[in-house]
Amino acid sequence: MAVCPISDLKAHPLALLVLMRSMFNWRNVPKMLELKELLLTAIREHPELSSAERGNLLGECDLIMSFLCYNDIGAMSRLHRSASAQMSRPAISIRKSGGWTFGSPSVLMMYYRAPGELGKELAEMYECMPHYYKITNGHGCTVAFDSACFPGSLTMIMQPGIVCNAGRVVPMGFCTVPEKITQQMINGRELTICGTRMSLNQWVPTAQKMAEGKYHMEGLATTFVKFSEIEKVFDNIVHPDPAVKKTVILFDGAED
Repeated sequence: MAVCPISDLKAHPLALLVLMRSMFNWRNVPKMLELKELLLTAIREHPELSSAERGNLLGECDLIMSFLCYNDIGAMSRLHRSASAQMSRPAISIRKSGGWTFGSPSVLMMYYRAPGELGKELAEMYECMPHYYKITNGHGCTVAFDSACFPGSLTMIMQPGIVCNAGRVVPMGFCTVPEKITQQMINGRELTICGTRMSLNQWVPTAQKMAEGKYHMEGLATTFVKFSEIEKVFDNIVHPDPAVKKTVILFDGAED
């Protein structure tokens, strides 16, 4: 980029969008913002662009800028809605086959921001994800774990935009309340619902053996975090530490 003339960059606004997303991936936010201003200048200097082309460029710019609001699902959603209202084509800077959750195995873990706010955050996600789904042509995570495990959480995680078409949904709890899942929800998007290693009635015996110290955990986990310091876990998701391989969250008396 350092040797590419500004005039050439402004002549290719689609390339500027891809470069903006790349700068985000490489954690070069100042350069990302610089490219955004260059994109807006390029749009202003090309009045011959159709309204649809301008809308697609400005909408995708909003989509890319939304990642700077992570993990505030409400703030991200406002930009997703703006992008959805302006765009008439899917985004070109998002690969449908690419990851959706920044490497996190749990959508809940990504966006749960404050105690007592889970219901509000899930409702916001349920409402806003169709907009993201629309502008990214169905981009979603390939495997979604229902780690919330409360009545209705499995139904919610199967909505469009949470897990991609032909993806897998893995319930992790033992809630006995019936879910509102239809055959159309499964077959219409070719989803697979599969159980976890907690099946075969081994969850309780395994937990008991763990409490009795019959499993040797040395070396299996690299990081131990008290629940009262849970923000450290979220910080490591956003800014991964190469030395952290597996994290154990300690609850109650286990914190001492």
